[in-house]
Amino acid sequence: MTVLEIAMQKMQDLPQQKQQEVLDFIEFLALKSDSEFSDAISDNTEKENISARDVLNKWAGMMEDGPADLSTNPKYMEG
Repeated sequence: MTVLEIAMQKMQDLPQQKQQEVLDFIEFLALKSDSEFSDAISDNTEKENISARDVLNKWAGMMEDGPADLSTNPKYMEG
């Protein structure tokens, strides 16, 4: 069995929520290895007073099936 086949078999045994977490992690790893992401970080770290939002702004809104704004979740806003 290949690594991909083993991973897929194990993922199929997980509950739906855990499968989504695995997918999110895979997407994170893909993004992390993306040279465009690395370039954006290196370009922006040379500037003064740069925020994480400014660095990551181009990826805003990429999450599917999530709330557009976490303030729409009353439990999150409780603190």
